[in-house]
Amino acid sequence: MNQKLLQDIFSKIEEQVNLSANLKILDNYKIEAYTDGETVYISTGLIKMLDADEVASILSHELAHIQKRHIIQEKKQLDKLLNKIKYDKIDG
Repeated sequence: MNQKLLQDIFSKIEEQVNLSANLKILDNYKIEAYTDGETVYISTGLIKMLDADEVASILSHELAHIQKRHIIQEKKQLDKLLNKIKYDKIDG
């Protein structure tokens, strides 16, 4: 699958879910796709294994994480935990 087709698929999904994000293709053979809350990352190793519909499903899944703000929620929970650990060490 070429980069233009991948970007076209991504743009179409963004339009359907009314969301704007970045797409970054990782040039490696790992089988991975993830998001940092702003950008969707997908590896060439994963892309090569899948057809266009399967890639669209993975991109949709990652965009759903952004739309549902999962990463932001996880960061908040982690911050709370780290603060608790930090203050427990200070108090203890």
